Amino acid sequence: MEQDSLLQRYRRDRRKLLEFLLSSGLIKEVRTPSGSTSLSKADFDKLSADYILHCIKSGGIVDVSEASKKYHAESAHPIMIHSKLGDSYFLTSDPDIAGSPPRRVPPSTSVSSNNHASSSSSKLDSFDMKSVETHGDDYGLKQKAEAAAARASFRDSGIPSLGLPTLKTGLSDDDLRESAYELLLASMYFSGVEMFPVEDRKKEKNSKFLSRLKSKREKPHSRPQLSERHSELVDTIRAQMQASYKSSSFLVNILEELLYFSAELPETERVIIKSCLAKIRDTKEWDVAMSPAQRVEIISSIRQVASKAFFQQGKFGLQNETYYWQAAYHLNIRLYEKLLNGVFDILDEGQLIEEADAILSLIKLTWSTLGITDKLHDALYGWALVQQFVDTAEGTLLEHAVLQLQRVVSAKEDDCTWCDSKLQDYHLHFSEKTVHFKKVVALASTIGMLSSADCADKVIVNASREKIKCYVERSVEAAIGRVAITVLESKERTHPLALLANQLRLIADRELKIFFPVLRQWSPESMMISVQKLHQFFGERLIPFLKGVSSLSEDARSVLPAAYALDNELGQLYTSSLEEQKVQHSPRPYLDHYQIEKVSGPLIIDWVIGQHTHILEWTRRALELEVSSIVGYC
Repeated sequence: MEQDSLLQRYRRDRRKLLEFLLSSGLIKEVRTPSGSTSLSKADFDKLSADYILHCIKSGGIVDVSEASKKYHAESAHPIMIHSKLGDSYFLTSDPDIAGSPPRRVPPSTSVSSNNHASSSSSKLDSFDMKSVETHGDDYGLKQKAEAAAARASFRDSGIPSLGLPTLKTGLSDDDLRESAYELLLASMYFSGVEMFPVEDRKKEKNSKFLSRLKSKREKPHSRPQLSERHSELVDTIRAQMQASYKSSSFLVNILEELLYFSAELPETERVIIKSCLAKIRDTKEWDVAMSPAQRVEIISSIRQVASKAFFQQGKFGLQNETYYWQAAYHLNIRLYEKLLNGVFDILDEGQLIEEADAILSLIKLTWSTLGITDKLHDALYGWALVQQFVDTAEGTLLEHAVLQLQRVVSAKEDDCTWCDSKLQDYHLHFSEKTVHFKKVVALASTIGMLSSADCADKVIVNASREKIKCYVERSVEAAIGRVAITVLESKERTHPLALLANQLRLIADRELKIFFPVLRQWSPESMMISVQKLHQFFGERLIPFLKGVSSLSEDARSVLPAAYALDNELGQLYTSSLEEQKVQHSPRPYLDHYQIEKVSGPLIIDWVIGQHTHILEWTRRALELEVSSIVGYC
């Protein structure tokens, strides 16, 4: 006999507690709907023990109706035990089978674009403008920062959904996962794969789902004995999908979604389905009032309607196509998605489990039921890998996605949209996670956004080059906008233009070391484009400053060296980019330098002359003092 679960022991102890309280004489008065003053006929399993304890403390008057209401209210939440060591709760499933919860941090809650825009706006309004006011101008940085904040408010970092029609029966993710697991078991059963060892067959014998599918098949199937390997694999699948063998009431919703809302049935048959499912949902009528013969009649009516729909002709002329492939595709895709998610480790969701290939082989047994083809599987599995990468940021998943989607001829629109959103601002998404950049670009090439390495079509190659140019321009523009925000927020006493020059050098450095080595395959001039952007942006703000410099002030000594270093570095990168492209006769072989020497040269000379004059004066005074001391000594 199996050992009682913690939940069963809790319920048994709870009943003993109520019996003790009733026999202790602590309850002074009992109120029931029937007017009885005894609890002997009450269902102790439907009374709130906490409520009765509260009644004893407050006077000993117990209202049975209120105790029942409290019980049903409490049943909506996990059963808790409060102690000094902490709160504990009981599970209806076995935690040893399900394993420990995922270790990764839950994703942050999404914020609407309106709230984000409002937040960004208030953030800009609260900037510390003391340093800007000191110099009388913000050098156009605030306008750039506001533009960057506006772009950020419309940024969507998540991958779009598949856009399937909504389910009309309120099926939850748990319901879909349980349904997918039972579908897999049924597919294994009718494919001749034994699901459990002989001693465990009785446990699955009563599965209603299996019995319904069995009625559709007239041909008997051989059922070979289960190997130890298969047994372990089924246990792994059950743990991965977190199947709990709970009540199969959700299957009524599955049937309603399939037959009532999806299938194109005559109105009379829709009425039959609606009536039969309503009777099944009424547990009192189904479990108590109905005879076995009546229940068989209802199931037979549903099976008759389902069979009639099953044999309707498919719309696409595919091999072995059934009517349900098209009518319930939105449900079929969701079920298949749950099956595919079973290959991601529930303890480390960024990793595939070791048995992933074996599980995928078993999942293939559901194709004939769900209407999955090789190409559709490749697309859906690739999409699932990309989605899991978005959730976990695990680069190996993206590598698997690229390999998977290489099998798909046509690109997936959802993956294109996601890749495009990332590459539009690659400085934001990949400056810290640099190893992911190359993988995302490879994914973009795989799904057709960019040309492949061996593409000979000049039209496609030129289109890819223009797309990369667009990505570089927009990404650098966005990075500049964030730098403007950083400079405006800075509380350092350093001049804003000096801070800006240092930050722009960091952008150029990332372009050179991280992004250009990847993008050069499609656009060798991408480095030159980013250099021009950075050089132009800083030059437009530096030139007005240079016109106002009249001496080597503290601001000049701060800005001029930083500007010179930026100008020198960008010039070298520009020249190297031209050499990379092997441009022999470029109309602009060099950048138009900021002419810092023309401004700083005269100032430095004046400063040296001034220092020279001071040195001569100090020397003269020192000699006079020396002569005076000698004369005085004599």
